[in-house]
Amino acid sequence: MIFVPNATTGLNMVARSLDLRPGDEILTTDQEYGAMDRMWRFLCGKTGARYVPVPLPVPRTRVLFISHVTSSTGIILPVQELIRRARRRGIITILDAAHAPGHIPCHLHTLGCDFASGNWHKWLLAPKGSAFLYARVERQALLEPLIVSWGRQWAEPGPCPFVDEQEWTGTRDPSAWLATPACLDFRKAHAWAEVGARCRRMLRATRRRVLDATGLEPLCEPDPWLAQMATLPLPPGDPDRYQDRLRREFRIQAPVLRFAERNWVRISVQGYTTQEDLDAFVAAVRASHRTPTRGLIWHETKTFPRVADVSVLSVGSCLRPHGSGRAGQRRLAGGPVLHRLRGRPLLPLQFRSRPDQWR
Repeated sequence: MIFVPNATTGLNMVARSLDLRPGDEILTTDQEYGAMDRMWRFLCGKTGARYVPVPLPVPRTRVLFISHVTSSTGIILPVQELIRRARRRGIITILDAAHAPGHIPCHLHTLGCDFASGNWHKWLLAPKGSAFLYARVERQALLEPLIVSWGRQWAEPGPCPFVDEQEWTGTRDPSAWLATPACLDFRKAHAWAEVGARCRRMLRATRRRVLDATGLEPLCEPDPWLAQMATLPLPPGDPDRYQDRLRREFRIQAPVLRFAERNWVRISVQGYTTQEDLDAFVAAVRASHRTPTRGLIWHETKTFPRVADVSVLSVGSCLRPHGSGRAGQRRLAGGPVLHRLRGRPLLPLQFRSRPDQWR
């Protein structure tokens, strides 16, 4: 295992090392991260391979690419069984573990994947720029370094040529990597397994309250699919308008997305999220519909009281929403940042300006 700046970099290192040819297929799901969809389509355009979101392997499949926890919907996929079946057929398995470390158990040797990349800077609370790339020993020789530098054919190699070649790429700031062990110590000192269990209870209770308020059907049941993220249904309408109203009127920033021909809002509950924060979110939902039987109906009247002291933060520390301009920032304990716009607090629930930028 080596350090990389982020999961996108690690997965690009794997994908660009594959000897893809015309007719080869990369099997995936329809819930993968937008940047990864673009990566595979770019490589397929160069090699003649095909990027195929189908549920089961087909004869020409060479690569299975799948998320451990989907970015768009927060669903935990049964990756161990899928990996086992793929390896039995000789298919290369690549795991996008961006949302796994610190969020759910992620034992890579047990999962058996050939490659995996994930972020330490999300649920593990590490600084931005701290992530990992894992390669099973039998597959390490397949990877070509994105940057060839001193680690390539070094005269005095270390015990693992893979680490030499992939990590030693030139001058850079390793501060985020060096700070990661302190994050592990922090979690241990604060009994983070208990914190995570509390967060899951809070998420499920909030999910139930929102579903009761909207009267809409959920994407899935909580068990075994959800941990500390959930995607909740919204009624038909303009997703951008929903997201904009949450931000403008209620000072809440949350990704509102279009998936499976329906609108959804994704929420995340981390150790620094309070019950008051989640109450503010539920109140915004309730205040934005007219009758419980008709579900959530968004309208233009602005009757919700100003929220003065809310600080819901989601995955990752030091989030800065796109388009936040000169918004002031106040650092909180543990690293997250509370955003303020015109002197009023915003709730950064993993906001991005476009759905394909959410992570």
